[in-house]
Amino acid sequence: MLDQENSGAMGNQAKGQDSKYDLVVVGAGIAGLNALHAAALYLPRTARVLLVDAKDRSGGMWTIAYDYVRLHQPHPLFTVGAEQWTWRKPPNYLATRDEVQAHLASCLATLRGKLDLEERFGHSVSDVREVPVSGHWGAEVDFHKVGDPTETTTVNADRVIYAAGFDYAAPTAVELTSKAVLSVTPADLSATLTDHPNAPVYIVGGGKTGMDTILAVLKADPTRAVSLINGDGTYFWNRTRYFPTGLRRWVGGILAAGIIRDCAMRFDGTNEDDMRAHFIANYAANPDPRNKNFIYGILSEDEDKQIETGLKDKLWDYLEDVVDGETGPILRMRSGAQMPVPEGSLFVTCTGSIFRRQSASKRMPCLSPNDVILSINTNEAMHVLTTYASFILSHLFLTGKLRDAGLYFLDLEALIQQDKQAFSAASMVQAYHNLLMGLKSLPPSSRKHFGMDFNLWYPLPRRLMALYRISKTAREDIRHCRKSLDAVVDRFGIAGGQLT
Repeated sequence: MLDQENSGAMGNQAKGQDSKYDLVVVGAGIAGLNALHAAALYLPRTARVLLVDAKDRSGGMWTIAYDYVRLHQPHPLFTVGAEQWTWRKPPNYLATRDEVQAHLASCLATLRGKLDLEERFGHSVSDVREVPVSGHWGAEVDFHKVGDPTETTTVNADRVIYAAGFDYAAPTAVELTSKAVLSVTPADLSATLTDHPNAPVYIVGGGKTGMDTILAVLKADPTRAVSLINGDGTYFWNRTRYFPTGLRRWVGGILAAGIIRDCAMRFDGTNEDDMRAHFIANYAANPDPRNKNFIYGILSEDEDKQIETGLKDKLWDYLEDVVDGETGPILRMRSGAQMPVPEGSLFVTCTGSIFRRQSASKRMPCLSPNDVILSINTNEAMHVLTTYASFILSHLFLTGKLRDAGLYFLDLEALIQQDKQAFSAASMVQAYHNLLMGLKSLPPSSRKHFGMDFNLWYPLPRRLMALYRISKTAREDIRHCRKSLDAVVDRFGIAGGQLT
């Protein structure tokens, strides 16, 4: 199947009828594939669609992620449209990297039968622009083979969906001065643990990758000394309560919509510390009030217990360097604190994969001036989760309703760099606001294709009751959300506001 996804370029500066498409989708990760799924719903079977991606196959970050990564939500809720996983696994099973990649490739294979689809993998898009075409507006897309910008292909399109999403990049190992320790990335972890069976391990970063890495190290060797350099700490959704199993799906747990509304209505644009404390006390799997960061990771209570009991030490500080002292390597922290570490220790970099400022050349408005180009990005973002953003934006874009939907955008990249706690609070308010606006604007038939909706974990009666409760206060909630988001935009001087 994957060899079908690798196609050659169409030639240098291709023009004419063969280079004309009804739609070009840039990006074949989960965001791009969901955009493609929306296209299959609204475009005719004969529509010419081009899919371009820099990687050699579909799957986005799942093609380059570390080998021990797993989904943090139950696998049925991570999909393209409402495509079912073609296996019999318990619904709460957390799929592995390779299983997710195979599922996304299977979804693309299904979409091939619904559109006149052409694919250009191994190609980078260098420019996307609106152009006048015979009295109306269209787009031109320039792309070239990865590593060879000298031969550029240009195609014309009626519309473009640029679905780079997070533009995920695998972390690079932190550079350390000492040569008596080893610095590696998660991609190198398995081989490094085998080659250094007795070496203590220091995990740099307490986010999702850090938690995955701690669990992987402890699974390989429960007796190995593992320490976490935790920074300001990260708190996580409680999967045990958020995704209960058995009868608790009927009588227990908390629906996502309820959690989002509760937190969104507590934030007024200035009190992110209060909202953080409320979330940690009520919804976090790791309810340590010292944790300050939240990037929508999910952890179970059992996983948190394994981590806490398995760690030798947790350092609430940031790594600056490891240097060679008179008696051995010395760990230096941002606070100025120092401590000796054993020679041969392994430092695993688990930071820096998402939400890093994109280059100016990649900054694009969510919607181009003449409604021809949709960009799903993090600097004019409509939702912190690009899976959700892709669904809402693509459906509204392809039905011509996006400009008038009243969605609120934020420069989440800029906000997280200025204040991580304000980012967490504001992005939750934005998610709730745009959910309400999306429910008003999306075609009713589209909702049955939203297989990523976390509320689907619960039986229909509970979902309908949650929707009814939200609808009762929607008008007042929208006003509150807009006031809070306006306050954040003013406080931090970031781009944001209603899309008009």
